[in-house]
Amino acid sequence: MSKKLYILCQRYYDEDKRNISIGGIQTYILNLLDVAKYVGVSVSIIQYAKSNFILDYADGIRIIGVDVSKTKSVSIKNRRLYKVFLEYATIEDVLLYATEAIALQKSKCYSIAIQHGISWDIESQEQCSRFSNICNIFRKSLEAILLTYYIKNVDKVIAVDYNYLNWYRTQIKHKEAEIKVIPNFTKIPAKNKKIKIDESVTILFARRLQPYRGTRLFAEAIRNILIKYDNLNVVIAGEGPDEEYLKAMFADNAHVTFIKYHVSESLEIHKDVDIAVIPTVGSEGTSFSLLEAMASYCAVICTNVGGMTNIIINGYNGIMINPSVKELTNALDLLVSDEATRLYLANNAYDVAKKSFSYDRWKDSWISILQNAFNI
Repeated sequence: MSKKLYILCQRYYDEDKRNISIGGIQTYILNLLDVAKYVGVSVSIIQYAKSNFILDYADGIRIIGVDVSKTKSVSIKNRRLYKVFLEYATIEDVLLYATEAIALQKSKCYSIAIQHGISWDIESQEQCSRFSNICNIFRKSLEAILLTYYIKNVDKVIAVDYNYLNWYRTQIKHKEAEIKVIPNFTKIPAKNKKIKIDESVTILFARRLQPYRGTRLFAEAIRNILIKYDNLNVVIAGEGPDEEYLKAMFADNAHVTFIKYHVSESLEIHKDVDIAVIPTVGSEGTSFSLLEAMASYCAVICTNVGGMTNIIINGYNGIMINPSVKELTNALDLLVSDEATRLYLANNAYDVAKKSFSYDRWKDSWISILQNAFNI
């Protein structure tokens, strides 16, 4: 493996836990490593770290930690990653930015950036003046200038949804970047038709536990629905800044349990779940959590945010709602009380995941991308 793929990212390996972090970008990189191995190239991941380190993580995979602990500026941190890349790379190598926002420099090597979905669509939960809203339009316009500038620094942009591509078209007069959409994916297990031995219904939230992922929206809706039904098992899977908030809210409720999991266990934790909820309030691509729930034969409820609108047809393979407590409560009420609808949505969700969002489909697309980049 003389040719090498360099991946620049903010966080992949957790130094403290000595394991891979949980998150969509980490899942993406983890699976790209398999593609790189298939193509026949080795990989070096260059990431933020609390101290400099080099870790030979697996055969053909090296993780290089760059100490940015005393640096507050994100742009300076990203430039440090790029500087380390220059110390190692040759012109024959390929540079991959794990997100387009890291692509501050134009490389002499062939370069690719991954765009994981629009991240600047999170609405404030507080009322504001008309003037404040207008100021926000100007602020986001300036951000758009930066974002379109970054992607000029790479040879190809891989977007995970059409939401971003359509946004980009609204921002430019003439296309300056080559953008290809490769939606995210899921492994497809055998169809698991859950055999019910009682009347209980299991509801799962499996995300990183932070507000923009919908933790508080989910918590309020679950609190409402638990008042009405006593046959529910609610599982909150993950970790993050809202973990203590959620545990405090449901401390005395025996119907709610908390678990932690590794990214490789995502399908396993969905195995006995009836309803999976992905209540993101902003910053979402073609959600791994949503696709994994669909592949696990769950009835899914998601919000009409980002790339999830490329996946769900409301009423056919899931229920799509506005990010509101009232709408989520109503959707949960429907699925908890109507087993036939749950099974109809779950069956269609599985079929759509298998036909349009399988890992094999995604892998074939990326094999072509890397073979072209390395001239293989």
